[in-house]
Amino acid sequence: MRFQPWLAAIALGLSVAACGRESADQQRRLDELRTAIGTQPLDETSAERLAPLEAQLDQLTTDLQKRAERKKNARLDWQLGECHRLRHLFDDLGAWEEAERRFSLALARDPRFALAHVSMGQLYLAGGFDFAPRAEKHFVQALENAGGAPMAEAHKGLFLAYYYQARWNDALQEADIYLKVVGQDEDVSKMRSMAATNLGTNSGGKS
Repeated sequence: MRFQPWLAAIALGLSVAACGRESADQQRRLDELRTAIGTQPLDETSAERLAPLEAQLDQLTTDLQKRAERKKNARLDWQLGECHRLRHLFDDLGAWEEAERRFSLALARDPRFALAHVSMGQLYLAGGFDFAPRAEKHFVQALENAGGAPMAEAHKGLFLAYYYQARWNDALQEADIYLKVVGQDEDVSKMRSMAATNLGTNSGGKS
């Protein structure tokens, strides 16, 4: 039977299309989980309420891991890092370290990958106040690499990083930028008011 080049081209096209659909579906699933789970460690009640999402997260992590074994790129490393960052919020053992490793890999492949910088910043914020300076550096880098595009998550993260460092004036400025982008965020608005109070009453506060 004669080899038909056009058959090979069709097969390749179908394979690429299938991979594209798989990638898009996994990104959609990740976006939904990121929105639902958030960025802060979960208390016992929240973790129990979101238990079905944890099962979905475990499955997505497995699916992405299989793709990452076949293909190496910054976006896959970031996606896997995000899965482990979310697992850390459920207090899964070793998830924080694996998230940091994956984000580091993503940034080694693409140092200007703004989303990976945002995710690394969020991971450090979830680690506690001591990690706020590290988080700050990544949020600043994300905004520098975004080319002027509005990045609400980076502005919110930078506000929190400043707030945790008691840099009230910087926190106020960043809160105003963030709230202008998103319009409304009750938690950030309350924290902004507290920062304003601290700036006005704490003569030893940092600016």
